[in-house]
Amino acid sequence: MVSVARLERLAVAVVAVTLLLTGPFGVVDATARNPTTVGDGRANATVERLDTSALVVEGGRFGTGVDYLRIPDATISVSDIEGRPRLVYRVSVPELGVDRTTTRLLSGGQSETVRLGMRDRGLDPDGVTEQRYRATITVRVQSFEYDQTVFEADETVEVRP
Repeated sequence: MVSVARLERLAVAVVAVTLLLTGPFGVVDATARNPTTVGDGRANATVERLDTSALVVEGGRFGTGVDYLRIPDATISVSDIEGRPRLVYRVSVPELGVDRTTTRLLSGGQSETVRLGMRDRGLDPDGVTEQRYRATITVRVQSFEYDQTVFEADETVEVRP
Protein backbone atom coordinates (compact mmCIF):
# COMPACT_ATOMS: atom_id res chain seq x y z
CA MET A 1 0.00 0.00 0.00
CA VAL A 2 1.24 3.49 -0.89
CA SER A 3 1.63 5.91 2.00
CA VAL A 4 0.09 9.37 2.04
CA ALA A 5 3.53 10.97 2.45
CA ARG A 6 4.75 9.21 -0.70
CA LEU A 7 1.71 10.43 -2.70
CA GLU A 8 2.32 13.98 -1.48
CA ARG A 9 5.97 13.86 -2.58
CA LEU A 10 4.91 12.49 -5.98
CA ALA A 11 2.37 15.33 -6.44
CA VAL A 12 4.99 17.95 -5.50
CA ALA A 13 7.46 16.38 -7.95
CA VAL A 14 4.91 16.47 -10.81
CA VAL A 15 4.12 20.13 -10.16
CA ALA A 16 7.83 21.05 -9.93
CA VAL A 17 8.69 19.28 -13.20
CA THR A 18 5.73 20.94 -14.95
CA LEU A 19 6.83 24.36 -13.74
CA LEU A 20 10.42 23.75 -14.87
CA LEU A 21 9.34 22.60 -18.34
CA THR A 22 6.84 25.42 -18.93
CA GLY A 23 8.66 28.26 -17.15
CA PRO A 24 10.55 31.08 -18.86
CA PHE A 25 13.58 28.85 -19.43
CA GLY A 26 11.66 25.66 -20.12
CA VAL A 27 11.39 23.74 -23.36
CA VAL A 28 7.57 23.91 -23.64
CA ASP A 29 5.80 27.19 -24.44
CA ALA A 30 2.57 26.98 -22.45
CA THR A 31 1.51 30.46 -23.57
CA ALA A 32 1.17 29.62 -27.26
CA ARG A 33 -2.35 30.36 -28.46
CA ASN A 34 -4.51 27.71 -29.96
CA PRO A 35 -5.07 28.77 -33.60
CA THR A 36 -8.65 27.50 -33.51
CA THR A 37 -9.78 29.93 -30.82
CA VAL A 38 -11.00 33.50 -31.05
CA GLY A 39 -8.40 36.18 -30.57
CA ASP A 40 -7.96 39.86 -31.23
CA GLY A 41 -9.23 41.33 -34.45
CA ARG A 42 -12.16 42.83 -36.28
CA ALA A 43 -14.11 42.54 -39.52
CA ASN A 44 -16.81 44.27 -41.51
CA ALA A 45 -19.98 42.21 -41.81
CA THR A 46 -23.33 42.64 -43.53
CA VAL A 47 -26.29 40.31 -43.21
CA GLU A 48 -27.21 39.35 -46.76
CA ARG A 49 -30.11 37.05 -45.94
CA LEU A 50 -31.96 36.29 -42.73
CA ASP A 51 -35.65 35.54 -43.17
CA THR A 52 -36.92 36.45 -39.71
CA SER A 53 -40.47 35.55 -40.73
CA ALA A 54 -39.30 31.92 -40.94
CA LEU A 55 -38.76 31.90 -37.16
CA VAL A 56 -41.93 30.04 -36.17
CA VAL A 57 -43.20 27.33 -33.86
CA GLU A 58 -44.66 24.36 -35.74
CA GLY A 59 -45.77 20.88 -34.89
CA GLY A 60 -43.38 18.03 -35.49
CA ARG A 61 -43.59 15.89 -38.55
CA PHE A 62 -44.94 12.36 -38.73
CA GLY A 63 -47.26 12.80 -35.75
CA THR A 64 -44.55 13.19 -33.12
CA GLY A 65 -46.71 15.45 -30.95
CA VAL A 66 -43.75 17.74 -30.28
CA ASP A 67 -43.60 21.42 -31.26
CA TYR A 68 -40.40 22.81 -32.79
CA LEU A 69 -38.96 26.28 -32.98
CA ARG A 70 -37.85 26.56 -36.62
CA ILE A 71 -34.72 28.73 -36.81
CA PRO A 72 -33.74 30.29 -40.17
CA ASP A 73 -30.17 30.30 -41.48
CA ALA A 74 -28.25 33.58 -41.66
CA THR A 75 -26.07 34.42 -44.67
CA ILE A 76 -23.44 37.03 -43.84
CA SER A 77 -20.94 38.78 -46.11
CA VAL A 78 -17.64 39.40 -44.32
CA SER A 79 -14.73 41.57 -45.50
CA ASP A 80 -11.65 43.36 -44.20
CA ILE A 81 -10.93 40.60 -41.68
CA GLU A 82 -8.06 41.37 -39.32
CA GLY A 83 -6.82 38.84 -36.79
CA ARG A 84 -9.13 36.06 -35.59
CA PRO A 85 -12.58 37.46 -34.73
CA ARG A 86 -15.72 35.35 -34.84
CA LEU A 87 -19.26 35.75 -36.09
CA VAL A 88 -21.95 35.12 -33.49
CA TYR A 89 -25.56 34.35 -34.49
CA ARG A 90 -27.99 34.22 -31.56
CA VAL A 91 -31.72 33.54 -31.29
CA SER A 92 -33.39 34.05 -27.92
CA VAL A 93 -37.04 33.32 -27.03
CA PRO A 94 -37.08 33.65 -23.23
CA GLU A 95 -40.74 32.64 -22.74
CA LEU A 96 -40.00 29.28 -24.35
CA GLY A 97 -36.68 28.84 -22.54
CA VAL A 98 -34.72 29.03 -25.81
CA ASP A 99 -31.36 30.78 -26.13
CA ARG A 100 -29.42 29.32 -29.08
CA THR A 101 -26.06 30.50 -30.41
CA THR A 102 -23.80 29.41 -33.23
CA THR A 103 -20.41 30.87 -34.13
CA ARG A 104 -17.87 30.81 -36.94
CA LEU A 105 -14.21 31.72 -36.52
CA LEU A 106 -12.92 34.05 -39.24
CA SER A 107 -9.45 34.02 -40.79
CA GLY A 108 -7.56 37.26 -41.31
CA GLY A 109 -7.34 38.88 -44.71
CA GLN A 110 -10.02 36.98 -46.62
CA SER A 111 -13.44 38.14 -47.70
CA GLU A 112 -16.11 35.50 -47.64
CA THR A 113 -19.79 34.75 -47.43
CA VAL A 114 -20.67 32.72 -44.36
CA ARG A 115 -23.83 30.74 -43.75
CA LEU A 116 -24.69 30.12 -40.11
CA GLY A 117 -27.50 27.78 -39.21
CA MET A 118 -28.92 26.03 -36.19
CA ARG A 119 -30.99 22.93 -35.76
CA ASP A 120 -34.64 23.38 -34.98
CA ARG A 121 -35.30 23.27 -31.25
CA GLY A 122 -37.77 20.78 -29.83
CA LEU A 123 -40.09 22.28 -27.23
CA ASP A 124 -41.99 20.90 -24.28
CA PRO A 125 -45.49 20.16 -25.64
CA ASP A 126 -47.05 21.66 -22.50
CA GLY A 127 -44.78 24.72 -22.69
CA VAL A 128 -46.37 26.22 -25.82
CA THR A 129 -49.45 27.93 -24.41
CA GLU A 130 -49.61 31.18 -26.41
CA GLN A 131 -50.10 31.97 -30.11
CA ARG A 132 -47.21 34.44 -30.22
CA TYR A 133 -43.87 34.86 -28.49
CA ARG A 134 -41.19 37.58 -28.55
CA ALA A 135 -37.75 36.73 -29.90
CA THR A 136 -34.49 38.62 -30.20
CA ILE A 137 -32.18 37.83 -33.12
CA THR A 138 -28.63 39.18 -33.20
CA VAL A 139 -25.56 38.82 -35.39
CA ARG A 140 -22.26 40.16 -34.02
CA VAL A 141 -18.58 40.29 -34.88
CA GLN A 142 -16.68 39.59 -31.68
CA SER A 143 -13.11 39.27 -30.43
CA PHE A 144 -11.26 40.05 -27.24
CA GLU A 145 -10.86 43.68 -28.28
CA TYR A 146 -13.94 44.20 -30.45
CA ASP A 147 -17.67 43.51 -30.25
CA GLN A 148 -19.98 45.01 -32.86
CA THR A 149 -23.62 44.16 -33.43
CA VAL A 150 -24.29 44.12 -37.17
CA PHE A 151 -27.92 42.97 -36.96
CA GLU A 152 -30.48 43.04 -34.16
CA ALA A 153 -34.22 42.54 -34.40
CA ASP A 154 -37.07 41.92 -32.02
CA GLU A 155 -39.50 39.60 -33.77
CA THR A 156 -42.84 38.01 -33.11
CA VAL A 157 -42.75 34.21 -33.32
CA GLU A 158 -46.02 32.81 -34.60
CA VAL A 159 -47.30 29.40 -33.48
CA ARG A 160 -48.59 27.47 -36.47
CA PRO A 161 -50.80 24.39 -36.21
